Amino acid sequence: MFGTEESVEESEQEGVFTLPEDETIPSFEELNQFGMAGEDALSPVADEDTLLETRDELLSKADALVKDERYLEALELYRELTHKYPDDRMILQKKEELKALMKMLGKDPDVLVDRFENFLNGLKGRRDEFFRNP
Repeated sequence: MFGTEESVEESEQEGVFTLPEDETIPSFEELNQFGMAGEDALSPVADEDTLLETRDELLSKADALVKDERYLEALELYRELTHKYPDDRMILQKKEELKALMKMLGKDPDVLVDRFENFLNGLKGRRDEFFRNP
């Protein structure tokens, strides 16, 4: 498909190369097909409507995760959204409401981490006791 180094000829001017007449320069689409061109290189800038759709889609997905009681995944998605849209008060409010709900249900991530660390420390202590006694 693409010409090899042998098919490129050096012209009389030093450092100037010409393609044989039967060779064509590959298009961006052809280069991109083989991963040779970055997506952002010539891609059009997303318009505001597209960004809003993405935001709304992510919000809908996070809301669905909350309904399915997959709170940690929803919280992670809300964190991602607040990173992308730091001035959006609705996203911030939903994130804080989810944190409050998780605290009420006893599923606060900080509390869970503390509980698991205490549990792990207890296991380590028991392990040490087990291996000390023959």
